[in-house]
Amino acid sequence: MSDLPMTFPKILIHNAEKFPPTKAAIREKDLGIWQAYSWQDYLDQVRDFALGLAALGFEKENRMAIDRGQPASALLGPGRVPGTGGRTCSALPGRHP
Repeated sequence: MSDLPMTFPKILIHNAEKFPPTKAAIREKDLGIWQAYSWQDYLDQVRDFALGLAALGFEKENRMAIDRGQPASALLGPGRVPGTGGRTCSALPGRHP
């Protein structure tokens, strides 16, 4: 990798190139069955989500709240938004200011 500062998208691209598709980046339970996502799966989801946000008008420095009560969004959501230049913040269910 280059000497430039590491960003989350750069780490995803690097790991998708470095690790084989059989190497799990993330595992989560869905209806009691463990599901594995490779680095390439994660990179593909980040790219697709970022392109969808951009098509909806999401721009650099925009903010998005992520519902941390849902396992998939807790793991995958924060990684998707930096691909647009935006930022995330956590929204914890049942917690009020």
